[in-house]
Amino acid sequence: MTGTFQCDPGKVKVTEKPVQLVIENYIEWNVTVANECFCAESNVVLPCKGFQSISNVDPTVFTKQDDSCFINKDSVIPPYSSVSFTYAWDHPFNFTHASSQEVCS
Repeated sequence: MTGTFQCDPGKVKVTEKPVQLVIENYIEWNVTVANECFCAESNVVLPCKGFQSISNVDPTVFTKQDDSCFINKDSVIPPYSSVSFTYAWDHPFNFTHASSQEVCS
């Protein structure tokens, strides 16, 4: 995250909560990536070295490449909006926001 920002980089929030569903004795986790900025966010990256899931993660929202996970890879997260995905594992991964690009008009 370099350059001039219209919004604080902390305006992209990542939350992770367990869902009641259990898959093969693994907890299903819901991850929400929220854009709390008045600008859209693109190229949203979460570090995810070691991430695993026994269930398929929606590839339109979440793409893992090496040690990085891309959120809405081919699209933006609109202002004051969020995207979510779920995965199943025995403990939360504790995703954090690594980087993104503002798209202001």
